[in-house]
Amino acid sequence: MSDGEISFGPYRLDRANARLVREGRAVALTPKAFDVLCHLVGRPDQLVTKEELLAAVWPDVVVSDASIKVCVGEIRKALEDDPQKPTYIETVHRRGYRFISPVFGAVGEGAANSCPPPAPGTGAPARAATAAAGRHPLVGRAPELQVLDAHLDRAARGERQTVFIVGAAGSGKTALVEAFVRQVRARAGAGDAPVCAVGHCFEQFGTNEPYLPVWEAAGQLGWDLPDRPPDGAAASLPGRTRSGGGSGAAVMEPQIASERMLRDILDAIERAAADRPVVLVLEDLHWADYSTLDVISALARRRTPARLLVLGTYRPGELHFREHPLRTVAQELLARRLCAELPLAPLDEGAVAHYLAARFRGRALPDALAGRLFARTGGHPLFLASLIDHLIERDAPPPAGAVGGAAGDDAAVGGGDGPAGRDGGAVQRPRGDRGPVRAADPRRARRP
Repeated sequence: MSDGEISFGPYRLDRANARLVREGRAVALTPKAFDVLCHLVGRPDQLVTKEELLAAVWPDVVVSDASIKVCVGEIRKALEDDPQKPTYIETVHRRGYRFISPVFGAVGEGAANSCPPPAPGTGAPARAATAAAGRHPLVGRAPELQVLDAHLDRAARGERQTVFIVGAAGSGKTALVEAFVRQVRARAGAGDAPVCAVGHCFEQFGTNEPYLPVWEAAGQLGWDLPDRPPDGAAASLPGRTRSGGGSGAAVMEPQIASERMLRDILDAIERAAADRPVVLVLEDLHWADYSTLDVISALARRRTPARLLVLGTYRPGELHFREHPLRTVAQELLARRLCAELPLAPLDEGAVAHYLAARFRGRALPDALAGRLFARTGGHPLFLASLIDHLIERDAPPPAGAVGGAAGDDAAVGGGDGPAGRDGGAVQRPRGDRGPVRAADPRRARRP
């Protein structure tokens, strides 16, 4: 076994070459899942908390516990490890994970952090493992951050606040929220510093689990919420309650149990806000279950003071397409002045220039490049970021003397009638707020 290799069971973890091998054959893992496995294997028989994994694997990105669960699920599938009877990774309920298999090789202090960083020029997956906050700087959103700061100040004084951040796919809702959360968390250590909890909605194709993003947010801060309903479709309505166990367990009517759970969740959130200001972020509400919308509406409508700021993000186009009830909830709260909306406009040309300067720091750029990129992308943040990634991948933009209205600069920024670049690579207008994007002529692209 060479230096830097660790073995467990029939597997060999080659950290220097970022490979997991079984019986001479590579086992496929995504980069983040490999990093999580490195961290767990480097601390055998030790509890590795979710907070530790987030700090080690996602140091500069604001993500939720769901990212860890996805990676652990991928690792378990690759290792053929049964989560109910684990051989390798044991779940420590509400706290984290423990690697329980015997480990042989170079394990010691710092071993978990010895997975090498991605080599430059190894393509989009490797670049995605770098620090996203520095790679995609937030520009042109200072006014929006000031608005959010003002709402937080009012919440800190006991005036409960609800704000909906509204924008089409790729308009920068998530980037704005993450920047704001980083600012809030940077105040940690101050006497009355706010705390943040983030929950995510996602499109579910089976029975929707009620309160899913609320449970996620609560788990980050250890809130004392009522017991979560049992797993399974039968528990989609929280209609069961415990009464000491055994055959004498009482059963509530589903509607009564649902109303009680809603009230208990609201009370638990407000108890948390009594200790210090709370920022509750619920992303992608266009996919929210009805119970989560009940929580938002009820928190906004309560009249008692609360040091609580609820931030929700959604795509308005999805509400019209799906006839989602969030549209009615938002309209009623706006009519009663119980919430505010913060629409995100496209970036202006100045913001595009600032973004270019940040991405190509210290490099001379053509004066006309920002204008051409602005015209090409319409100031759409994710489209702009994807096009810049495309240029970097092709070792563009061209030298300063190359832009003069000739075909060369149209090719470099994706202008003209053909696809962006002669290599056939094209940058498509994104359909979602996240994920890698390839680019094409936006005049032919579908609207998000």
